[in-house]
Amino acid sequence: MQRNSTALALIALGTLTACLNLGHRLEGEREYRVKDAVEAYANSLRWGRIETALRWVDPEVREGFVSFAQQEPTTVQFTDYAVQTVELAEDPNRADAWVRFEMIRLPALQERSVVEHQIWKYHHETKTWFFRPDVGLYQGPRR
Repeated sequence: MQRNSTALALIALGTLTACLNLGHRLEGEREYRVKDAVEAYANSLRWGRIETALRWVDPEVREGFVSFAQQEPTTVQFTDYAVQTVELAEDPNRADAWVRFEMIRLPALQERSVVEHQIWKYHHETKTWFFRPDVGLYQGPRR
């Protein structure tokens, strides 16, 4: 009887350890995937690939983002875009990112620096992280 109790205790301990390790691994994968999405969006904007950046823009606001990106003659060019930090929320479908970008709004040729707080959400249907860019930050003051 003593052996059975010891064996059950060891099995329970092993199962608990496996569950904790799985939970930690899943958390690490979630962190990796959202950081990857934030970096990919940043790189797309940095290199002027607006169509590629749309992959990470929430479908509900994509049309507005596209119309902003296609404005003439006031074109925005990103000269730098750096991800400062990405933090996972308690909600497994949310993460917060803080990014800094430098941009020039043509034809003014005046560079400005902006820090944006981005709220990223995971959509299970598409298995993709999305966020809603604050287009007002990108537009800045008109000259």
